[in-house]
Amino acid sequence: MKWLKFIIMCFVAVIFSGCNPLNKNSKSGLQVITDGVASSVFLDDQYIEKTPFINREIKPGEYTLKIQPDGPNLVSYETKITLRPGLLTVVTWKLAERPELSGGVIYEMEPIKSNSKSEVSFITIPDGAIVALQGKEKEFSPVIITDVTPGHNEFEVSLPSYESQKHTINAVVGYRMLVSVKLAKVGIGETQKTETNDKTNSKDLNTIDQATESATATKSGQLENKTDIIQDIVSSGKQILIKPTNFFQDGKEVLRVRAQAGSGGTELGFAPVGTKYPYLEKTEENWFNINFNGKSGWVSGTFAQIVE
Repeated sequence: MKWLKFIIMCFVAVIFSGCNPLNKNSKSGLQVITDGVASSVFLDDQYIEKTPFINREIKPGEYTLKIQPDGPNLVSYETKITLRPGLLTVVTWKLAERPELSGGVIYEMEPIKSNSKSEVSFITIPDGAIVALQGKEKEFSPVIITDVTPGHNEFEVSLPSYESQKHTINAVVGYRMLVSVKLAKVGIGETQKTETNDKTNSKDLNTIDQATESATATKSGQLENKTDIIQDIVSSGKQILIKPTNFFQDGKEVLRVRAQAGSGGTELGFAPVGTKYPYLEKTEENWFNINFNGKSGWVSGTFAQIVE
């Protein structure tokens, strides 16, 4: 009876921990969960089986996974996955009537050089989501968290106007857990609101660009340095308002300010929620350039907006 209990516990750990090393190194495993919504699973356009689906005898390699719901009103989901020898990849997906209302998590694993450590990597759609891993400081995605305590660890990925994803993973020594999260919008009303904000931001960006060009022309040539450009744009009255982030530092809700656009940029400091900074420019990836205490800094457009 003790051996039977041990086998059952191992099986449950493999199913619910995200993904774990399998016994057969020459095969890969894939599990697809659609929360009770009947769907068809395709690999490279080849029909495999209905959900809930699990198979530990798949040839390792890169595949295009497609989840096609049986319901005609639900949209399908398609993504690239890598099935590695001896490892189980788990896909949990919430199907909906529109792509922006669909979401889920993909768990994969890859070996790392260290045989004494475990790591977790988080990639999210949209970028810049707040990642809270058990026992670690909150971070913005994408991020790789090193020195993770082996065993079960809870995590939560959140973003304003999106449904949070909160699960438990099993960190394994010598492996990096790859967690890919696609957040679903809360509802159609929130989607329309976001689209309106995007159009407003685009209009504001065009206005600032024209102001910059005009200021540059009045100086009979290119401006000598960015400080002049900063002063010209500041005079236009546009500012960046820091929105709620649910990220706290020293008891204050703040947003990271980086030296370069992107989540990998060097950290300059923290901008308190509710504060405003002179607006300089915006990237196509929705990062705002601000005058941060006399320095050029960048903040994610997910947690900031242009105001007069």
